Amino acid sequence: GGPLGLQLVLILVAVVLMPWCAGGDSAWSVFKRSLKNVYWSTTIWPLMALAFGWLGSLNDREWYRRLTELQGACLILVVVGVVWILLLRALLVGAGRYVGPADGPAFRPREPLCDRCGYRITGLPLSGNCPECGLPVRESLPGGRRKPNDWQKHQFRPRGLIEAARLQWRVLRGPGFFERLPVHESPATARHFWWATFMLILLGTLIAGWAVTGALAVGGREYTREVLGARILIGLCMMLIPFSLQTLITFAACLWSQFRLGMRDYRVSATVCCYASPLMWPVIATLFVGCIGLPALGNSGFMGDRRIAFLGLQMVYGDLVALGYCCLVIGSLGYWATRLGRALRSVRHANV
Repeated sequence: GGPLGLQLVLILVAVVLMPWCAGGDSAWSVFKRSLKNVYWSTTIWPLMALAFGWLGSLNDREWYRRLTELQGACLILVVVGVVWILLLRALLVGAGRYVGPADGPAFRPREPLCDRCGYRITGLPLSGNCPECGLPVRESLPGGRRKPNDWQKHQFRPRGLIEAARLQWRVLRGPGFFERLPVHESPATARHFWWATFMLILLGTLIAGWAVTGALAVGGREYTREVLGARILIGLCMMLIPFSLQTLITFAACLWSQFRLGMRDYRVSATVCCYASPLMWPVIATLFVGCIGLPALGNSGFMGDRRIAFLGLQMVYGDLVALGYCCLVIGSLGYWATRLGRALRSVRHANV
């Protein structure tokens, strides 16, 4: 059953990665290209096996035993990070290449619609307004309210890093950002913004984790094995969790927008999901608190056998803390999904 199970896993990965492979073609074409791309990416598996096998043999090497715990943690994170980045490159770079026939939702002519309500504005004067919602016709067309933002203008310049950081707050602040976002121009620019968000999340959580675990260390001076393990756990989680969450919610958003909003071009939905990636910050913050706070509470004895009355039930402190933490995780995921749904609704009639 092993080979069959592996095939099913690869097919499942190909299905989930379909939005990353969107090239404007039909859903069936996207699935076939995604499946081929996942199969070709398995050529990097021997390198991954060598890297992890080498990490597993480090305890037998004299030079590794002479390293400090801090240096050992950095070595492990660098090797795992390089392997993970190479695997992502193998998956995503191939996914972003489309050389097939110009046949699909993105290649068919679109009838201009009102950007706000979807009314057909064909034949209306540019100086007029939409008879349904009153939005000026000119605002729904190129040169209207959907214009390139500062990130799209400066993404490959040093200023692009600053604009990426600023855009995090703009997306979190309110849904008005997506009412002015051009979504039919360059999906590659949206993917670049996702990578910038991913690096900001990774850098921010590593710095915060290093500072918090250092403050929790014995005497504030020693790096104990518990602190070292927590730092490695934070680094590994922040490499794996953001991309996994983004992939799953993008896949779900593309299906929802296709069947509920009629948006059959996955590139538009994927573009919105990439620009909505800063909505992941509350989820990451909740998971970060779990990686740091729950083990600390467990070591302190707070989550022992003590009981407390909650909603008429006698619950152990540990169960109550776990229940509250699960509610936080579900709430942060619900916030992300709700805001993403609003963003998708605001671009379903976009012409630009």
